Amino acid sequence: SVVHAVSVGYLGLVKAIDYLEVVSESLAVTEARLAETQALFEQGLVTHNDVMKAELALADARLRKIDGENTIRLARARLAVLVGLSPETQVIPDEFDPEAEYERAAGDPAGNTQADETAADTGGTEDPLTEAFRNRAEMRMAENRIAAGEAGIANAASSFYPALILKGNYTYANPNPTLFPQSEAWNGTWEVGLLLSVDVGAYPATWFKTREAEARRDRALADYARLKDGITIEVLESRLELEKARDRLDVGRKMMEQAAENLRIMTEKRKNGLATTTDVLDARLSFLEAKLFFRQAAIDRKIAEVTFDYRRGVLWPTP
Repeated sequence: SVVHAVSVGYLGLVKAIDYLEVVSESLAVTEARLAETQALFEQGLVTHNDVMKAELALADARLRKIDGENTIRLARARLAVLVGLSPETQVIPDEFDPEAEYERAAGDPAGNTQADETAADTGGTEDPLTEAFRNRAEMRMAENRIAAGEAGIANAASSFYPALILKGNYTYANPNPTLFPQSEAWNGTWEVGLLLSVDVGAYPATWFKTREAEARRDRALADYARLKDGITIEVLESRLELEKARDRLDVGRKMMEQAAENLRIMTEKRKNGLATTTDVLDARLSFLEAKLFFRQAAIDRKIAEVTFDYRRGVLWPTP
């Protein structure tokens, strides 16, 4: 639906902007890392191969930044088109707080969404699959096609049955021709009758029409079964993706905490003369990589949650 497409497009733009922010910070550290390596090479403390590795890392960081800039442009244009704006429109999303997303996810280990929590609070026991069968517009359309098929069979088979017609009229005349003997006077009479009609010649055509209506009904039933199976797989897949995104976010948080601790230790060692500036810069780069993983994982979990809600039909318009 449009709601899902816009939501995912918006989060895609947020993810691209966040990626470029961290990559730009990594680029600055990589440049400092190359400058430090070149200084050490001039002092004869490292080899030319070390300098080449640092130069390669810088080239890779620059390519990543270019890739991030292009991704932002594409994501911004895609989102603008989805909401009916010009592709050149500079859409500026709100700030995304990965820590808040992590805290929300940490309080919900099973990967449940807000809708699940609401159902639990109100005593609801409906599982996501049942919810999807009830909410998804395709399911309602398929059910209506089956009902229409059943009605079509009944309508086509109606010609098999005789037609019973009730006739009646009232005659008021002077003289009244329905009376005998006739007399010069105003008289009223009723005439009521039943007419039974059977069109035997229409039976072959009626039989074929009924078979055709049954075939349309059977096709609607088969489409309904395929749709139900497809939605079952979609809901299961999106639920597993949501749980995976939750676990990935938890791993990302642990990686960032460990990288931050390693950076702290290296900084302390540098102050005490036990580590070089290069070691600190390397630790800084490792921290930024872990930070990028964590922040991207937070946005991915939000995208997975939106998709799970969409598959359950939560984002579908309801009558």
